[in-house]
Amino acid sequence: MLLSYLVTSRARRELLRLLWGAGAEGSVSALARRAGVSFAAAHRELLAMRTAGLARTKREGVALVYSANPGSPHATLLRKLVEEDHAGPRPSAPDTEKVRTWLSAAGAPLLVSRPATGPMPSLEQVVAEAVALSHRDAAVARVLPLVLWRHRNGLDHEELVRQASLRNEGQALGFFLELTGRLGSDRRLKARARPLRDRRRTRARPFFTRALGRRELALTRARTPALARRWGYLLNMGLDSFVSTFGKHRDAAPHDFESRLERVLPRLKRLKASVPERHDLVLMKVLRCDEHDLQAIEEIHRRSPLDPSVLVTRYQQEMDSAIIEPRRLRAQLLVAIERLFPDQVDAVARRLKAPGGRRG
Repeated sequence: MLLSYLVTSRARRELLRLLWGAGAEGSVSALARRAGVSFAAAHRELLAMRTAGLARTKREGVALVYSANPGSPHATLLRKLVEEDHAGPRPSAPDTEKVRTWLSAAGAPLLVSRPATGPMPSLEQVVAEAVALSHRDAAVARVLPLVLWRHRNGLDHEELVRQASLRNEGQALGFFLELTGRLGSDRRLKARARPLRDRRRTRARPFFTRALGRRELALTRARTPALARRWGYLLNMGLDSFVSTFGKHRDAAPHDFESRLERVLPRLKRLKASVPERHDLVLMKVLRCDEHDLQAIEEIHRRSPLDPSVLVTRYQQEMDSAIIEPRRLRAQLLVAIERLFPDQVDAVARRLKAPGGRRG
């Protein structure tokens, strides 16, 4: 505990543990995240360490990377002091694969090598860890808006902000909240993001932690979306990438379709295979409604007749947040009804226009 006694600044203590105990190196942002301190505190302490000869820097692309200075006359003393510190370095963050399995269990469309096992952290902790991981894993960054969207009504926002702040990720969480609000047209998420924006950041810095070469930096600057730049990030990932993933997976089915999944291939003993109930499957296909989908809908109806009242009821009650313009979705449903039940399409159209019918 001698280090804790001699060094009363938590930021300085954690950075000494990282540089001299764990042999870490990185930019101010990366070290601040690992130490769990603010960017401003890390920047101040690292500059002081460099001035005192305890840290050295090197340029990697646009990033200024800090590490322990083994040439310092105090190197032996510092290593001994950190090694004898009973508190030790901060616990290491969960490994990448573990965070990805947690995200997958939370509904993120991620490929994982194994399902999540054992007790999971709270959803707020999972999201905060995912925000931290997103600086190294672009796939995680791309699916985070989906996780935030699907759990927008169940997340404890105050606890989420606390968990993100512990990891020095309040700014990044704010960026993802506003991005999700924009993708899903949710004003609440945009409002929750607003207080997290650090307006002291006047210069954009790379969102991803890897060092950028001169050409890659120029490409990143050119491709950075305005939203990311407003949050102080340079991001070589256009909004179209987020829109594509969000549109493909967000509410592409009735809300409760998972509760109606039907098992197939019951002879399989070690594998449980399930498919959507046929009315749910038809509504999924209505979202795109090209000729291939319409022919597939006709084949489903031929094999097992559909009930138009079930289709309309689920459309009204469970498709309210599908990522498609409401008038277009209504028109596509009527096209499918016309294919299957031509004599009922006018009655369905009147039902949808009646009070209580879905807008559009």
